[in-house]
Amino acid sequence: MSNQVENWCPRLPWRAKNPNEETDQKTVAEIRINFDPLYKMMSRHEEFRWMTLRIRRMADTWIEAIKSLAEKQNLENRKRKKILVHLGLLTKESGFKIAENAFSGGPLGELVQWSDLITSLYLLGHDIRISASLAELKEIMKKVVGNRSGCPTQGDKVVELIYIDIVGLTQFKKTLGPSWVHYQFSYVRDACSHLVLFSKSKGHKTPWGKWNLNPQQFYTMFPHTPDNSFLGFVVEQHLNSSDIKHINDIKRQNQSLVYGKVDNFWKDKKAYLDVIHTYMEVHGTVHGTSTIYIPGYVKNHGILSGRDLQFLLRETKLTSQHPYAEVYIGKPHVWTVDINDLSEVEKAVKSILNQKIDPYLPYEFTCEGMLQRMNAFIERQDFCHGQVMWPPLSALQVKLAEPGKSCKQVCQESQLICEPSFFQHLNKDKALLKHNIECLTIESANDILVPSFDGRRKHCVFQGTPVIN
Repeated sequence: MSNQVENWCPRLPWRAKNPNEETDQKTVAEIRINFDPLYKMMSRHEEFRWMTLRIRRMADTWIEAIKSLAEKQNLENRKRKKILVHLGLLTKESGFKIAENAFSGGPLGELVQWSDLITSLYLLGHDIRISASLAELKEIMKKVVGNRSGCPTQGDKVVELIYIDIVGLTQFKKTLGPSWVHYQFSYVRDACSHLVLFSKSKGHKTPWGKWNLNPQQFYTMFPHTPDNSFLGFVVEQHLNSSDIKHINDIKRQNQSLVYGKVDNFWKDKKAYLDVIHTYMEVHGTVHGTSTIYIPGYVKNHGILSGRDLQFLLRETKLTSQHPYAEVYIGKPHVWTVDINDLSEVEKAVKSILNQKIDPYLPYEFTCEGMLQRMNAFIERQDFCHGQVMWPPLSALQVKLAEPGKSCKQVCQESQLICEPSFFQHLNKDKALLKHNIECLTIESANDILVPSFDGRRKHCVFQGTPVIN
């Protein structure tokens, strides 16, 4: 009888066992090197055409990467997980039309990231379902929520892990209705309550807030902050073997390439660009009809294919940067200047012109790097139970910042990152005493970012909202 099995509740000793469950428990994730099943799955959606073309172009590189990773670390005896990937931004209901505009200069960052995530999950051997419509989402979740009470009946068998965007999360909540609470509170509830309280007290209002999620459940494109998880993407190498043969023949021109595809991005930047133009040509890849903010001397190429863009970069001596690249890559590939200090800009330009700089791609943005990172997240992150300590406490290194320096700065100077899971082990006086920091007086506050210590008075201030670090 069907009422003998309730997958949501713990099994009672006398209940009949489902043989399919025993098989599932023994199912392991085996790496894949054949993309045909994935192509077939994605061909059902016209919205996936741009992503499929990207995966096809990079297929050989991906396969080499998964083989290389399997040689370097043990990828055996991993549980094959049932994973749902719902792309809310591609649904018709979202109104974004990202898929429709993908071939005409529309925003591609999201599609790049989603295609690389899907590829990683597939090659690592997991069972994935991809949804890009509300109808599909409802059909999949109908198997999860199969009774009138709204309690999941097969949740642990149909879907074990969900990757979703903020648009999809709203759709997901509406689709599940009352049973949403089962998923909402399967996360780290106490920590999330602190996060909501902190957000309200500070008046922060964003679409990403008030979901009662652990901050590490938010995956980012770049490693902006350790509070979130760095999903990233792969930097595609468009140049083939024939191109690379002649790569040394490419002459570096005295030219710069400015990344700013929309005219408005160039607003109020003319003085900065004038200094660069004094020494070299300035090129751009702006699309659209408006060019009112682009200086007349800029040679605009409009929309370029990835291959043409990489050839242009090969001829170029100045590129863009951001904090991650500044700290973990640095000179000579990344130069950080105050664009309002024109003398500093000029000095940097002269230095760049006097150097021969070879291309550099960080491991994190290679296929193998992303596969390694995603496998670690899938195997180690656990937001349902909150009992798994990862990274292990043995990896903890304690640094004491000088007055005026943030802990983030101190960690970066040592090529380290601030790991949120270690925070609970430092946010108390007994923990600091182990590191020779004695607290004679103590207070608690909700508006600081880390434990603070006044060495003169031996006064310690601990954070009252431990999720914010």
